[in-house]
Amino acid sequence: MPRAGGGLTGLTAPDAPLDLGNSGTGFRLLSAVLAGQTFASVFNWGSFLT
Repeated sequence: MPRAGGGLTGLTAPDAPLDLGNSGTGFRLLSAVLAGQTFASVFNWGSFLT
């Protein structure tokens, strides 16, 4: 998800669920950043993150 500038308020809602595969670190980092946003986000993850 490349982004150029804008800071935390420069993010926009994703067009589709965010596919994290089996990345636990990716889930932790993205959920922390997206928790403070005014839009909803949906994550998809692999079988190891259940």
